[in-house]
Amino acid sequence: VITRAIIQVMSKPTFLRTMVIPFNSIEQAIDNVPLIFDRGILPMAVEFAGLDVISLSERHLTLNWPTHSGDMHLMIIVDAGSEDDLGKMTDEIADIVLENGALDVFVADTAAKQDEVLKIRSEIYEAIKKETIDILDTSVPRSEIAGHVRKIHEVAQKYGLWLPVFGHAGDGNIHTHLMKAKYENGRMVPVNVDEIKDKLEMARQELFQDAARRGGVISGEHGIGLYKKNYFPLTMEAGQIELMKKIKQAADPLGILNPGKIF
Repeated sequence: VITRAIIQVMSKPTFLRTMVIPFNSIEQAIDNVPLIFDRGILPMAVEFAGLDVISLSERHLTLNWPTHSGDMHLMIIVDAGSEDDLGKMTDEIADIVLENGALDVFVADTAAKQDEVLKIRSEIYEAIKKETIDILDTSVPRSEIAGHVRKIHEVAQKYGLWLPVFGHAGDGNIHTHLMKAKYENGRMVPVNVDEIKDKLEMARQELFQDAARRGGVISGEHGIGLYKKNYFPLTMEAGQIELMKKIKQAADPLGILNPGKIF
């Protein structure tokens, strides 16, 4: 139930640039995000992705990402009302990240270059979906992104799984993929699902619990539905769930809207 909404109306951007910034670790990449915001810079988008999924998307599309340095990359889209302002903003971001662990800074300053970078990022899921069993979309505070992604890597190593991850560094929404494949020599190698299904379920539970411990939620975008309803109490108290049920009952007394889904 929405009782009040504040909408910020922004002018249509005139000039755009896309920056690709490689780092050696997720911690270095994510630690730079608040430094950028603290300077008063508000990018249109701040995305992070591992080199594994970037490379797979490249191959899927036969396109080229600007760099293969490092293990974790930031993709930052900035906009401004003039070329001069855009240049200043781009330079300031470059100065910040290069002082704080960035291996390099690549700027897509033409429409064609920007389209190629955005296409590769947007098609990551298409590149890996044939071996994807499920997608987790946990969301945590920005300050907890690096810790949660580190936990994802720890869980993957613990259970011998490949759990590729990418997401929105600006708002803490993280897309972790439960895979029926390994990543070897730049390619996906299918594995027997029956041999890993229990491990995948344990990984799912541990990652949901970790998100909850970090003050996050088990779904930032995709919703609860059927798959996540049993995990809902991890981040919602009994009173909150009961209130939601009452709202649902008031709006749908006959139970005909999405019966059997969340309530």
